Amino acid sequence: MERIPGIKRDLLIRYVEWDVLGYRPKSYTFTAADYAAYEAARNNFLQQPRGRAALLKGGIVWRLAMESLGLQVVIEGPSDDVSKYGSSMDLMGNEVWDDELTQDETDLVCGVYKVATVIKNQMTDMSWWPKYKPWLASGMSVGYWTQTCEDWYQTHLNEIRTGAKQPRKPKQWKSALRFEPRTKDIVENYCASCVEYLKE
Repeated sequence: MERIPGIKRDLLIRYVEWDVLGYRPKSYTFTAADYAAYEAARNNFLQQPRGRAALLKGGIVWRLAMESLGLQVVIEGPSDDVSKYGSSMDLMGNEVWDDELTQDETDLVCGVYKVATVIKNQMTDMSWWPKYKPWLASGMSVGYWTQTCEDWYQTHLNEIRTGAKQPRKPKQWKSALRFEPRTKDIVENYCASCVEYLKE
């Protein structure tokens, strides 16, 4: 296992199941090679049969998955691994299953690394793209992928590839995605209205 200055080996071992993109020392400067390696790891994972679950998530995970997959895979139905990795729900008295991603898998899609901090034996997440849940809580998430979302995505991707952007910490992403703070309330009220309409 790669040695990270300031981090004990036994601490790294505790993260071994997560270790997909790897670990980085504090103040590490990410390069184009790091991003290319992330894209390759993401694409390799999404090419698995249950990679289609990323398209079902919506938001930033959906958009990143679209770089590797087409929409056709969604209608091909659950993978053969659905009973092992999927999730179920009750639909009119019937148990139905579909593919689902784990937290670690959504983190892989979003390009999350474990990075050492200035505090000894402590690590933090840093990612090329916002994590799934923070994206849903942001002003960018309105229930569908808007042109504003796409413009932001293309700008951020170009800045990464030109070396102008580095992976961000969770608090940095929260600030970067704030935009219109009332968006969440609007979406929640809209969803509640839809539910009440369908009950009638």
